[in-house]
Amino acid sequence: MKGSSAVFWVCLLVALLSGVAIASAVTGGSDGTDSIGIAEVEEEIDPDDVMLSIEVDADGDAVWTIEYRTRLDSDDDEAAFDDLQSDIENDPDSYLDPFSDRMEATAADAGEFTDREMTVSEFGIDSERVELPREYGIVRYTFRWSNFAAVDGDRLSVGDAIDGMFLDDASELRIAWDDEYGLVEANPEPTESGETSVTWRGPTTFAEGEPRVTLDPTVADDPDDGAGVGDENGGLGGDDMPSGAMLAVLGVVILFLSLGYGVKSGRLSPPGWTRDGDGTDTDGMSADEGSEAAGVPAESASSEGADGAEGSADSADAGASEEPTISEEAADPDPFASGDRDLLSNEEQVMRLIEAHGGRMKQKRVAEELDWTAAKTSQVTKKLREDGDLVGFRLGRENVLTLPEEDPR
Repeated sequence: MKGSSAVFWVCLLVALLSGVAIASAVTGGSDGTDSIGIAEVEEEIDPDDVMLSIEVDADGDAVWTIEYRTRLDSDDDEAAFDDLQSDIENDPDSYLDPFSDRMEATAADAGEFTDREMTVSEFGIDSERVELPREYGIVRYTFRWSNFAAVDGDRLSVGDAIDGMFLDDASELRIAWDDEYGLVEANPEPTESGETSVTWRGPTTFAEGEPRVTLDPTVADDPDDGAGVGDENGGLGGDDMPSGAMLAVLGVVILFLSLGYGVKSGRLSPPGWTRDGDGTDTDGMSADEGSEAAGVPAESASSEGADGAEGSADSADAGASEEPTISEEAADPDPFASGDRDLLSNEEQVMRLIEAHGGRMKQKRVAEELDWTAAKTSQVTKKLREDGDLVGFRLGRENVLTLPEEDPR
């Protein structure tokens, strides 16, 4: 099946660039005279570029766009394209029907190869003249391919349905995705990479197992977590993730560094230590000095340390006026204790949870408290942001969600 998939794509692009009928190439017809659609377009204009664009959804479906562009350098070129454009407008089915037949056969073959049931639908065709900056005539086919990408939890793997594809020197393949996802890995190395797409330009023949694009929403939430995973940038992924023991050791190291900084800065003092006038820690902490270090109000300090206690009280007041950080979110009562969660929509559950936490939460914590996947949380909160019910912003490497009236910016 791998071989037949590769053969189809070779035939497809050869047909696009040479005018040979695709039906003849795939079915073995002798002359292809019964084939129209793409081949008929080729007979009327000679495209200079063929652009294949695949936009992948979270459920693994993909919207395909196939464009062939021809430069309109002369009056004859313009007249030929105008005639073609008129034919497409007057009788689009004569172009769409054979194209859809061939793509249905292709999806069926790819379904056998990938062991996923696939269908193609929502076919469309249009044409236009654009300046890029030279004037081009463009004929554009579109359709939806269900189950095009493999879905594993929140992760998408794109490309097995077009394994071994061939790109001519005038062709280009672009795979794009929603901005809720981030790129984990792309093989082979793309010609061009963007935040939400990768592009390969021909001529090239993808090897077995290529092209492949792996996407994960956690990479979009935390660009440093998995960016370049499995690639030559040295990222971690799959079996290379740190073990639990390694994470525990890192946690202990961070704890000791934090304690060391606290003692060094005077924010923390071990039992039995005091701080001399020159800032040196010594044993034998007095009650007043201990009060100052611990931030206890002046009333709890001894009379001999009144001045120090007064300073401590001022410090405590100043600290109380500071706005709490996101990491200090209060552990409020369960907002769903009344048992009505099943009666709420996904959006209502998020709103109630954030309101119960003072109008501000990390997106990651929302997912944990609702026991949702990162992808589901991203989709629901994205809709709330688009509707103006929530405001989202980055705090370090975290996504933070707030009610509009709580937005600190």
